Amino acid sequence: MPDFSVVIPCHNEEENLRLVYERVCAQLSDFEIIFVDDGSTDGTLPILMALAEEDERVKYLSFTRNFGLDAAFHAGFKYASKKWIVQIDADLQSPPEEIPKLVDKALTGFDIVFARRRDRKDSVIKKLGSRLQHLVAMHLFRIEFPAGASTFRVIRTAVAKKVIARRTAYPYFLAECLRVGVRFAFVEVAHSARNAGRSKFTLLASLRATARLLLGHSLVPLNVFSLVTLVAVLAFLLLPQTVSLPVVLCLISAGLWIQACYIGRLVREGAFHNLYYVRDSNLAIDAEDDLFGLAPPPPVEGSASS
Repeated sequence: MPDFSVVIPCHNEEENLRLVYERVCAQLSDFEIIFVDDGSTDGTLPILMALAEEDERVKYLSFTRNFGLDAAFHAGFKYASKKWIVQIDADLQSPPEEIPKLVDKALTGFDIVFARRRDRKDSVIKKLGSRLQHLVAMHLFRIEFPAGASTFRVIRTAVAKKVIARRTAYPYFLAECLRVGVRFAFVEVAHSARNAGRSKFTLLASLRATARLLLGHSLVPLNVFSLVTLVAVLAFLLLPQTVSLPVVLCLISAGLWIQACYIGRLVREGAFHNLYYVRDSNLAIDAEDDLFGLAPPPPVEGSASS
C-alpha cells in the first residue's frame, strides 16, 4: 500500500476535527494529515495544535484570513510529501470510510479518482446550483471538466503539484487538471448530512466560483462580445434612431462589461499575488507564503558553525 497525504481544509470546524482525525486514521496505515485552517475564528487552531502535539503525523497550516477553499487545498497540495493525496472535507459529509474505494480505483492506473455522491444530502438550492453550473460551463461555455466530481478525491501527488503550479488569476482545479491530460475516474460513494456546525456554503461564494470558472477557462464571452458589437452596428444602421439608440447603448454596455472582465483577468495575472499567507504552521513554510517569519532564515554562505 502506498503512502498518503490527507489534505483537510477547515474553516470554523472545531466540533468536527477530532472525529474526522480519528475516522481518517482508522482507514490508512502510512500517512500524514495536513489540516489547512482557512482563517477560522473559533477554536479550530488550538485543536489542530493539540492534535499535532499528540500525533507527529498531524501537520497544520493556519492562514492569516479566510482565503477560500481553492487556496486551502492548493496549500495542502503544495506541502504534501507523500506519493498520493486524499482530499476530504472536515464536515464529514463525505465519510472517511469510503476512502479505500477511491484508493483501490486509483491504484488500477488513474491519476485522479473523484467521488460521485450517492443520494446527496445537501440542500435543494446547493444541488440545483451545482448542476446548473456544470451544464452552463460544459454546454454554453465549452469548458471541459469532470461533471459531477466532488472535492472528495484521491490524486497522484506529482500531478496535483503540476496542476497547482499553473499560476492563474482564476484557479479552478477541476478545469485545470484536464488541461494537463490526467487520467481520471469516478467512484460512487455514500454521502451524509453535516456532522456538526453550520454549512459554509453561501450563494455569493458559489457565484464567485462560477465566475472564476467561466472567465478563467473559456473564450466564449469574447466571441459573444464580437457578436454583440456586430448586432449593435446593424441595429444602429437599420432601425429608426429612436429605437436603435437605446438598443445600441445596451448592447455596447454589455460588450464593454464583458471586455472589462477579461482585461481585469489580464491585470490580475500580470500582478499575480499569493493565493494565501500563513500565520502559523508546524511545517517548513516557503518564504513566499510566510507573512510572520515562521521559516528560519537561510544560512549565510561560508559561515562557520559554532
